[in-house]
Amino acid sequence: MTVQEFSLMMDGYVQEREEDMIDAWNRSRWIAALLLSPHSKRGQRIKLSDIAVFPWDENKKTITKAEQEWGEMILQSWAKNKG
Repeated sequence: MTVQEFSLMMDGYVQEREEDMIDAWNRSRWIAALLLSPHSKRGQRIKLSDIAVFPWDENKKTITKAEQEWGEMILQSWAKNKG
């Protein structure tokens, strides 16, 4: 293995570890929001940014209209099945 190949391999490894860490923190924040949601006022939603704001949130991609509509459809379906 050449030095350049080794360097690229290490860069990939470091990036993978960072993505794993980001996923774990985002998952923890999401779970916290779910656990707190029953204790919030009626009609008030707890946002993930209310729980914690991380440096990588600033680089977050914007949600497309199709993704937003899909999310709303899932929430409406969940609300119908809930009650």
